[in-house]
Amino acid sequence: MADKTSLIEAVDVQFDRLYRKHRADIRSYVRRTFGPGPPDPDDIVQDAFVRLISRNSTDDLLNARAHLLTIARNLAIDAYRRTVIGHTVTRSVGLLEQGRHDPDASNVLSSKEEVERLASIIDTLAPNVRSAFLMHRIDGLSFSEIARRMGVSPSGARFLVARGLAACVAALEE
Repeated sequence: MADKTSLIEAVDVQFDRLYRKHRADIRSYVRRTFGPGPPDPDDIVQDAFVRLISRNSTDDLLNARAHLLTIARNLAIDAYRRTVIGHTVTRSVGLLEQGRHDPDASNVLSSKEEVERLASIIDTLAPNVRSAFLMHRIDGLSFSEIARRMGVSPSGARFLVARGLAACVAALEE
């Protein structure tokens, strides 16, 4: 029994050290990448530590910072997606409550045509521009994450996304 208690205390001490060492850095990353909220960066940091410690893997603790950054990024993206879905549902419910049970057929057709047109415009983008644009606008990745995945600088990633956006806007305005 004493061995189990001392093991739990050792894990608590190690977790406390990890938290004190990496909390500010992970919070800064979340705030810099995803903004001040929502989701709240402090909530994301706390959830990331809980997930890390609940894995019960000493391998994760050896490179805790990298694991925490990945966990925090995934938690923030999931929270953002839930927020977007929530806003969509809220807007849809609002339309139904206003008595708009049957949307105007011309509006539906117009919206569908705009989406199809935008999809065809995106398909014409250069492959690297299209990839960066979709990673940023659809997947919600930061410029630094896009840069890491594509092997370019963050400013290069920003430039590729800007080129994609400019091409879409120009084509839609024609």
